[in-house]
Amino acid sequence: MTNQTKFEIAIARAEERAQNTDFDQDVIENDEGEFVVFDEGNGDKPQWLIDQIIYTATGKLRLEDAILKGGASRPFFHARR
Repeated sequence: MTNQTKFEIAIARAEERAQNTDFDQDVIENDEGEFVVFDEGNGDKPQWLIDQIIYTATGKLRLEDAILKGGASRPFFHARR
């Protein structure tokens, strides 16, 4: 699988997750070359992590709706090289 394909998979996953939460979903590439989807609901991010964000999918679900759905977010998704 190419690096571009893995990046596209991470973006698709971020967009999918953004449909089910009011938190933005950030895609970063970590030091191991993995594309990671990070939920902004996980709290404040350190500056070094913010600097690694390469894509953000805006959360589209209101918090009240997310609670009624049982909170659809999973904590992380990795697309490995």
